Amino acid sequence: MWGGPPDGGNSQVLAASKTAFAPRGQLALGSVIKRDLWEIGYKKAPPPPVVKPAPPKGPKAMWFGGGALAGLMLVGLGWMRARRREHG
Repeated sequence: MWGGPPDGGNSQVLAASKTAFAPRGQLALGSVIKRDLWEIGYKKAPPPPVVKPAPPKGPKAMWFGGGALAGLMLVGLGWMRARRREHG
């Protein structure tokens, strides 16, 4: 048997208003719940797989790779030349 609020205060009953104009059909249940709802037989769908974008292909990627390779070759040649001067 319910006896009212535990603190003894008066509680005012409020009725829901304008529920006929509430938007419907815009909420996806799977985006709101965090677990399966076995109580009503609802199983949350697994998240969609994450698709990684393909690396850029074309002239820009080729120029960058070629420039990096040429830079490494120049560093190696400079290092070899410096060693040659040290040793004689």
